[in-house]
Amino acid sequence: MSGLHPILRDNYNDFGYEDDCMLVTQEIYDKYLKEYEGQSESDNGDFFDLDGDPVSPDFINNKYICVVDYHS
Repeated sequence: MSGLHPILRDNYNDFGYEDDCMLVTQEIYDKYLKEYEGQSESDNGDFFDLDGDPVSPDFINNKYICVVDYHS
């Protein structure tokens, strides 16, 4: 890992960080998306695809995954 540690860096950076949005790799797919395979969004709101595409291995190297941290 390089750069600032995700837990220790400023969570209020107005422009985010370079790794907040990343191209889906096999590792990212397996760790974060595989459980949603066949769904275009999760029941609990943790995931949704802006294009409405159901999750599939086709996401690898073709879609981006982005972190959205929204709270008041």
